[in-house]
Amino acid sequence: MVSYSSYTTWEQMNSLRSFTQQNKNCYTLPITTQTARYFIRAMFKYGNYDGNSNPPTFDLEIDGNKWTTVVSSSATIVYHEVIYTSKGDNISVCLARTQAKQFPFISSLEALPLPDTMYTGMSRELAWLNTYRYNYGAEDWIVGYPDDEYNRIWVPVTPSGLVAVIADTTFINYTTYENPPDSAILDAVEAASLLDTISLSFRISKINSLNHILVYYTEMTLQINETRAFDIYVDNEFELRTSPEYQNCTGAKINAQPAGNLTVELRPTAESMLPPIISAIEVYTAGDPLVTTGTSQDDRYGLEGPLPEFSQMKALQTIDLSDNNLNGTIPEFLGNLPNLMLLNLHSNNFSGEVPRTITSNKKLTYIIDGNSNLPNHKRKKLALLIGLAVGISLGIVLVITAIVYFLKNRPTTGQQAVEPASGTSQGENGSAQEKPQEESVSVSASTEPQVQPSQPDNEHNKPMLTEENVRMGVNVENTNQASQANTSVEPVSTGAMPVSVNAGSIHQESEVPDIDMDELNDLLDQHGSIGTSARTQMPTTCVTLPTS
Repeated sequence: MVSYSSYTTWEQMNSLRSFTQQNKNCYTLPITTQTARYFIRAMFKYGNYDGNSNPPTFDLEIDGNKWTTVVSSSATIVYHEVIYTSKGDNISVCLARTQAKQFPFISSLEALPLPDTMYTGMSRELAWLNTYRYNYGAEDWIVGYPDDEYNRIWVPVTPSGLVAVIADTTFINYTTYENPPDSAILDAVEAASLLDTISLSFRISKINSLNHILVYYTEMTLQINETRAFDIYVDNEFELRTSPEYQNCTGAKINAQPAGNLTVELRPTAESMLPPIISAIEVYTAGDPLVTTGTSQDDRYGLEGPLPEFSQMKALQTIDLSDNNLNGTIPEFLGNLPNLMLLNLHSNNFSGEVPRTITSNKKLTYIIDGNSNLPNHKRKKLALLIGLAVGISLGIVLVITAIVYFLKNRPTTGQQAVEPASGTSQGENGSAQEKPQEESVSVSASTEPQVQPSQPDNEHNKPMLTEENVRMGVNVENTNQASQANTSVEPVSTGAMPVSVNAGSIHQESEVPDIDMDELNDLLDQHGSIGTSARTQMPTTCVTLPTS
């Protein structure tokens, strides 16, 4: 829960979920059809829930692609919206840690399918990030459903120098398929005089990015013998001439690629008898080309919460999957298990490359021989481990043997080294007496490895909603200048920060000859029961994985 002083009547914003354990945590959103376009919104209210007064910064991803960087705030609600066409059976939304000791969190996540007729001017091959959505001339926020049946948030704005006007009707028709809510259209702003131009400036953080602009307008009152007409320019380029219609919402759809800030102008025509007018506007910026079509299967193995086996596997030191007829690629997440020291994949049907998470894990010894579809990959550490196991076992046996032999054969302290010729001593009665028995010595030694794993070290944009000016009790610091809106996002590395986990063992680099499984088996056979004992004493836990 947020701190008590941050509570509002907007219940959704009073609670959140934070993620402190993994570098990336994901939600899987089910979809109705793979061709559906979805409107998705994620909202974040820090509310000093952790008492640290340190709102975090982190990345938001969608289907493995960077969506945006979230810069949370102590005083306001931050939200990000995207229009996205799914490529698989679901949509994955992930929060990725990018700063040390700053943990991602989320207050709400919503997804809604859109009709195919909406936003047709935006390519389905790109993710479209909502940059601005303004309700001109209004005082109240429109905060999603049910005021907007497509769950959009409309920010109230009256730019300086423009006049707010209200329609004299409550009935409205639409010829635009984007269906803005009535309440966003029945308010508007117009130029102060007939000859004035409405000029709206928008800061676009991505230079030369593709932007999709939707302008909405209607005639506010039924005018007799008066006309209103204006031309729409984007970055000083003429786009179209239009005349608003009474009780009918019309609009313009424009694609533009500005070199810097985006400027939309409504210039009155020479024959117009009324000044330019605008009710609402939406500006979407195309995201970077999608580099993946979904969260990787390897990530899903390690991220999907419903798998109870995964949480159990994180504590394992040994996994033996040998001789199980497993196929497909080796799961990457196996190399990320924090305590794993031995991974035995011998004699399966794995194919492809050995994941880098496994090959670069210096504390992990893995066995992959006997997989004909894998590259010939030998592991020096394996030879070192077996060599040490056999050598230590032999050495311990030899040392124990030497100690016992020495103790049995050393002379007793203070004993005279004088023996009768017959090898026995004569008592007073002349009978032979045996030598006193030597004290027996018992020596025990343990070759059980003592490994104690250590625990892993657990260690802005968008118009911001404040908590006083939204109808539901959420306040907004109302900027009266559209040009004052600042939604720039500085690029942040998309790579997830690795968390180093030390299993508590001492790692020593050693150059040893390569040895394959045949050589290894020969070596163990030469040492008979000693080699067998070394193998059987190794703790083993068997885990069954899917064979696909």
